[in-house]
Amino acid sequence: ECGDIKDSEYKTLKTRLQYFLDYKGGMLAKAKLNAILTSHLQPAINSLYNKNPATGKHTSKRTIERYIRAIANVFEFARKERAYNYCNPCDDLKVPKNAVAQTRTALNKHTIKLVLNTEHRARLPACIMMLAGLRRGELTALKWSDIDFKNKIINVNKSYDFKQCELKETKTKAGMRKIPMNNYLFRLLSEAKKTAKGDYVIEKSRGGGRMTESAWKRLFENYMVALREADE
Repeated sequence: ECGDIKDSEYKTLKTRLQYFLDYKGGMLAKAKLNAILTSHLQPAINSLYNKNPATGKHTSKRTIERYIRAIANVFEFARKERAYNYCNPCDDLKVPKNAVAQTRTALNKHTIKLVLNTEHRARLPACIMMLAGLRRGELTALKWSDIDFKNKIINVNKSYDFKQCELKETKTKAGMRKIPMNNYLFRLLSEAKKTAKGDYVIEKSRGGGRMTESAWKRLFENYMVALREADE
């Protein structure tokens, strides 16, 4: 998964660039790079806002910005390779005013109860995130040696950077934390420790070892299905 670009990132980037290639029957794909202007790209952005190619609904501001960044990088790469000597037409692209930022909804009591009571391999990491406030990178790096069962403390001192594909020690006091466990989380971790085979608190189901980005994705996609079924 580590290298110049991960498979998942490549697929996402390809999807975003394919949108521009397919726009209006390949109008942009047929044009020479130095002939493409902001006025040609802005309608594609407006169309993207009106209909997300994946959902058919409006596209969020954050997603539109990622599409713009993807196509902008094409022009930047061409300029570095001296195949393009003009200003980047993406510099003046505007995100439609009505595009809204994605928001996160706080967990309600019903959802919390589902997470606590639904048996699943992902319940442990979900509960650590929910009850101890660990981020995914911190949880990926968390080892059993970081758990102080005697004093019911989780020591957070490092995080895994998925973009750089490396483990990083926490550099700030705010990032380095000693988090007390409540009784529920203490029992959950104590039970998991009895059957643990590796060093990491959460490990891949296939072969063990530290969780990868794709492993997290598979785990939580399956978990969401289980939660929906439990809620029926």
